[in-house]
Amino acid sequence: MNLTSASPSELQRSVRQMRRMTTANPELLRCLIEIKSFQNNRLKMTYQDLLDNKDTQAACRFFLDYLYTPRDLQDRDQQVERVLPKAEKYLPQAAVQVLAKVIYMDHLAEEMDLKLAQKMMELTINPKVLLDEKTYITLFRNTGEQTVRQQQVLLVPEVGRSLVKLTRVPLLSSVLRMTRGAARKAELEDFHDFLRAGLSAFASLKRPEDFFQTIVDRELALMEAIFNGELQGFQPHPTAG
Repeated sequence: MNLTSASPSELQRSVRQMRRMTTANPELLRCLIEIKSFQNNRLKMTYQDLLDNKDTQAACRFFLDYLYTPRDLQDRDQQVERVLPKAEKYLPQAAVQVLAKVIYMDHLAEEMDLKLAQKMMELTINPKVLLDEKTYITLFRNTGEQTVRQQQVLLVPEVGRSLVKLTRVPLLSSVLRMTRGAARKAELEDFHDFLRAGLSAFASLKRPEDFFQTIVDRELALMEAIFNGELQGFQPHPTAG
């Protein structure tokens, strides 16, 4: 499947298939959870200054709590897969494109995390022992995929800009607030919360371009240092704290 031209439904089925495959392998699942937990904590440290800033806090939390998270997302996957066929049929094309970008970013993140977990198993690293920075950096470098990793970083501003545009659709946020009860009754609460949190988070950004550029600059710098063998550990950004 060509991911860049796939529909949101095709991308979501692929994401769900990857997660189901991982769940069926307990050792791989333990490694994946450890990888995701480490990355979530690393992101919190790298962006502590943005988490402490009331103008960027909500957008940071959206990435940490809904996208780059160690939480089990299978319930949300099922709900997204259920609702997407209707969404693709009835939503404006611009909204469908936003969904496709978000799911594509989720797909790419899951794919890269899975490769890290597989490398962790290959190197017989015990998933019951918490990953340290040196081991994670070694895994990241040995997994390679630098071009794909760069693409993953550059997706953040692309998806972010799309979400910012979506927040300007008249009454959309109000409709989401009013339909939460209906979503709960239809067992679509996780998907509904995901949409509502994303729109609310990005609507609160006063300077979205600065926010996105900060993420791109920091992530690409860290990535270059890892692949060049120059990074020994992760440190809080100098402007944090």
